[in-house]
Amino acid sequence: MSARRVAAAEQHQVAAADLAHAEAELDQTRATLREAEAELAGMEQARQALARELRQAQDHALRAAAAVAEQQSRIDQLQAQHARLEREQSELDAVRTQAEQRLSGAQEQVDAAKQAHDTAEQARRNAQEAEQAARRAIEAIRQERAAAEEHRAAVRRTLADAEARLDSLQRLARSYAGAFAGVRAAMQWADRRQRAGFALVQSVVRTPPELETAIETALGSRLQNIIVAHWSDAEEAIGELKRSGAGRATFMPLDTMRRTGNPEPRTQNPEPRTQNSEPRTQNSEPRTQ
Repeated sequence: MSARRVAAAEQHQVAAADLAHAEAELDQTRATLREAEAELAGMEQARQALARELRQAQDHALRAAAAVAEQQSRIDQLQAQHARLEREQSELDAVRTQAEQRLSGAQEQVDAAKQAHDTAEQARRNAQEAEQAARRAIEAIRQERAAAEEHRAAVRRTLADAEARLDSLQRLARSYAGAFAGVRAAMQWADRRQRAGFALVQSVVRTPPELETAIETALGSRLQNIIVAHWSDAEEAIGELKRSGAGRATFMPLDTMRRTGNPEPRTQNPEPRTQNSEPRTQNSEPRTQ
């Protein structure tokens, strides 16, 4: 019987430890999800910036093409003028010098136009290269975004698993698995009646992990003593246990402990006493039926 008590207490401690571990994993998973969402937002901003640069490059290419067309038109005009001057050369010997000067000026314009054409062509090629680079960057961002989406989905699945495990551990804790039959019946009666102030000693004792085994050994079955706010709460619970025959439990009313000057139960004092509470419990030593 003592071995079963110890095993039940150990099971409850393991369940509590698993519950704390699951809550820590859930917090870590939520933090990872927030980081993934922040990274995805940064990538979306980068993609929008590259899209704007692509539009600007396209506008620049269109303007360059328009400039090339305009210069070509100017070249055509100058060439027509040059041909007309050649046809009139025999008739306009008197104005040959002026025509030659005009032709020279026209040639300079042609050269300038050709240079402008070359510059525009180079600008067009640069714009094409910039457009290709922007497209490659956008594709890279799309791939990174897809990877981020996959990571986000994996994080969500991990979060769902952690939440499911947490819910299972919480249900296990609420069922008081591993507790003595009378203790479990009394706690479940308090839950059904929504009676506040009922708590097991093992649920309020806080110890460093390295001292858990020593404290558990020292307190033994007293870890399943039930702390209540008032002696009247203990009397009602004892009455319910007697009526149902569900088992036995030990109660520790805080109001009687305070009136007699006894401190609240603490790990430093693993055997707190209650005024007149032991004689009035149903066989106050905890047992299972």
